[in-house]
Amino acid sequence: MALRWHLWIPLFAAGGQLLLFGLVYPKYPDTIFSPDSVSYIQTAKAFAATGHFAKSPELLDIPQLARTPGYPLFLACFFLLAGERYALIIVAQIILSGCTIFLAARIALNRWQDKNIATLAALLLTIDISSTVASQQILTETLFTFVLTVALWMSDAAFERTASAWRIAVFSGLLAVATLIRPISYYLIFPISLLALYSLRTRTPRQRWRVTLSMMAALLLPWLTLIGGWQTRNFLVAGTTEFCTIQSVNLLFYRGAGIVAQRDGISFGQAQEQLGYGRTYSQIHPETRNWTEAQVALAWKQEGLDLIYHYPVLTLKSQFNGLIKLLFSPGERTLLGYLGEDDKLSPIQDFFTLAFADFIDKWTKRKSFYLVFSVYTVTYLLLIYAGILTSGWQRIQCKTQLRFVDIRHAFVGVITVYMLILSSGPEAYSRFRIPIMPIFCLYAAKGIIGWFPVVRNKLATRQF
Repeated sequence: MALRWHLWIPLFAAGGQLLLFGLVYPKYPDTIFSPDSVSYIQTAKAFAATGHFAKSPELLDIPQLARTPGYPLFLACFFLLAGERYALIIVAQIILSGCTIFLAARIALNRWQDKNIATLAALLLTIDISSTVASQQILTETLFTFVLTVALWMSDAAFERTASAWRIAVFSGLLAVATLIRPISYYLIFPISLLALYSLRTRTPRQRWRVTLSMMAALLLPWLTLIGGWQTRNFLVAGTTEFCTIQSVNLLFYRGAGIVAQRDGISFGQAQEQLGYGRTYSQIHPETRNWTEAQVALAWKQEGLDLIYHYPVLTLKSQFNGLIKLLFSPGERTLLGYLGEDDKLSPIQDFFTLAFADFIDKWTKRKSFYLVFSVYTVTYLLLIYAGILTSGWQRIQCKTQLRFVDIRHAFVGVITVYMLILSSGPEAYSRFRIPIMPIFCLYAAKGIIGWFPVVRNKLATRQF
């Protein structure tokens, strides 16, 4: 019964997203695209036409190094079956978004055996605006979040109680597929492997090391096969062992630019321009004009690492500021942009910069809907974080649970901390927290449900 009940919420969520898409797309068809969409689409077209991951159909002799193959392959499947019908891709992503909501409910049900927590987790994820908008754009977030959530669900089955080699292998394969979709999870296998080794040794201490090593092989081999396979491809076609060159772009033109902006007291955009973001890099460094893409990427990577090495304090400050933006950006600008409005508008920012009379005139008289929506997005985030803090406090109070590490919660903690650290930076905003929103909603639901017995007890003991 519980499983059937939790099917209704994802179906409702998918229906609502389809309704929104049906209302917006005919009027603003270009809002499904972002600046990042072009490179994915061009690579997908090249693959659909020739079977090679090239920059574009017009540049078949230039291999794609900046993008990993997961999302272009997803797009290419639709191009092969139905042509360039982007609406079908968005419909598929909306379905995947609904599946992610269902999985979040299922994970909650498995962990706490409480259908109320599972229901609330699904509802909280359903009303996350950033996730909703991302499902309706040609971006990796929806597919990546779905695969990562499937991996999290599989981790419960793989490492809880008796470990199973084939389940561990499936879990590893899912992590690798997620990395091929979005390379941010490239280093996640290292903390996961340490945690898996701890789990295997503590749950069955008398188990022979031979069995443990076979389990670890089941964890590492799928990862090494898929990720190593792509790196081998890059070496064969471009002479580089880098997983993707987008990492070099991030190191210099985002992390490095954040450092330079603070060091020189200039804007982030000015810092990027100063470092040569875009086509101006070869003008600043003319010696690189005849270099290959792999050689230039290596130079970017080294320059970015040098900035981080020489300015560790500024690096930490930049990362912390990015973390704050990642966690607390409400996401109202994302929706405004999707609705065809000016995405630089922000009632929250205007509240602190405009005179009160001007703020009232602008947002309550002319744009009252956006003001209400902004209040909603802020309230939603506050509710999520209040629930998470409550869930953590409940676990601290339950002292018996602190005598051992619950591997299920440990996996969640590792993934969450890893994603927060790697996603934080001067460019971070609400889109960057989408992959961990299912996790946030799980623990927020656990904490919020915990409020109700407290409230009932207080009301029962209150004298009227």
